[in-house]
Amino acid sequence: MMAVVLTVALGTQCSDYRTLSTQHVSPVEAALGPMLAATLNASCKPDDVHTVRKLALRYRNLLDVFSPAYPNATASPEDSGRAATSDKKKKHDKWYHIRHRIDDGYTKMGDLQDLSHAKVPYTPKDLKKRLDVVLDWYSDWSLYNSSRNYSEFARSAPLAGTNTFVHPESQFFWALNDSAIPGSSTISGISGVRALVRLQLSSISATNKAMEALPSILPKSAHDQFHDFRKKLRAVRDEATEFSGDAVPIFVANATGVQQGLDLFDTLYDMYGDLNDLWTKYDYFKEKKDKTEEQKAAAKVNASWAELRAFQTNASLVPRIGELTAGLTTACP
Repeated sequence: MMAVVLTVALGTQCSDYRTLSTQHVSPVEAALGPMLAATLNASCKPDDVHTVRKLALRYRNLLDVFSPAYPNATASPEDSGRAATSDKKKKHDKWYHIRHRIDDGYTKMGDLQDLSHAKVPYTPKDLKKRLDVVLDWYSDWSLYNSSRNYSEFARSAPLAGTNTFVHPESQFFWALNDSAIPGSSTISGISGVRALVRLQLSSISATNKAMEALPSILPKSAHDQFHDFRKKLRAVRDEATEFSGDAVPIFVANATGVQQGLDLFDTLYDMYGDLNDLWTKYDYFKEKKDKTEEQKAAAKVNASWAELRAFQTNASLVPRIGELTAGLTTACP
């Protein structure tokens, strides 16, 4: 495994939105290519993708966070792979294609990693099937990354012009409130991120009761709700970490309840992750039609979900969200 140390340039006091985006996106994008090349090969094992998958997630998240800085119309249409679309606007949206391709790789590397994390008795055939999918994705990604100048676009596009752009496909809730989209390059970067985090916290609070009411996460529809909630928790904790070293971080560090709230998000995210591994094991045996192991795994999922629901209820998540919201920085309007 190739070790990569990322150094993110710290934003100056109230850096503008585009400057902040470049400071965070560029070093991550630059590190991703060499790490993918060093990791994804025929001898790759499920655990080997853990670090590069996290970096791919960070890259995808930053593309989402700073999506308004990227033009949604580029000169040539894109095609091939999961990112192929009949939508004429999306065909010319390079941000859309980069974001979808890296998300596709993140998902496929996750399927490979699950063989280890879910602790299933996978066969060489299982490994080859999932690794082949990952390697096919990487071949496609490498081709388009070079031929379509993805790296150049990701690193330099935020500096072009003063307009901002709407990408409804962004998974970070910009579409919930158009007024939250930064209006020009003169807006401070941290104020744009702060508006985003405020919306995310509101979304978590609004869906918390429904999560606590789920009697089981075994059905796929319930598991999808469970997984989406976990991703929302991850988004806030990752953004808090991403911008913690900037001149103006997202949260005021000594504000009432901020550290406790972020610690709770960390704890819940880890608990949701452990339970998701159990669910993946259940799903593996279900797909293999091993009824005995499927039933054992289902019982563990149900018991663990009952414990997690009780913990989440007793942890007073919604009041903690209120403290985190109140603890968002007011600096840099």
